[in-house]
Amino acid sequence: MTVNGRRIEIATGRQCDPKRWNSKAGRLSGSKEDARSTNSYLNTLQEKVFSAHSELVISGELITAESVKDKFNGRVENPKLLLEVIKEHNKWMEALVGTTSVVCWPVSTC
Repeated sequence: MTVNGRRIEIATGRQCDPKRWNSKAGRLSGSKEDARSTNSYLNTLQEKVFSAHSELVISGELITAESVKDKFNGRVENPKLLLEVIKEHNKWMEALVGTTSVVCWPVSTC
């Protein structure tokens, strides 16, 4: 994949005979079942890359080869560890101690 001249590669985990690979088409040559299956798989991967790109465009995020690859692979920016989420929750609860407000956790149960 290339974005603004910056190239990123994603391994498919599949192998093929180099003699049957059509580098111009980016697909396996032939009509045997293995070629149809591999080419179908590549089409699916290509659709997922396009979808990842579209999601970045819609959300207004910076489009780079790395960001498309991260989105494709399901990587999220700044993931939180469970311990961080629990600490955040505990701080929120401490702030409510002594108040007369009704507390609902999770908020959707109020």
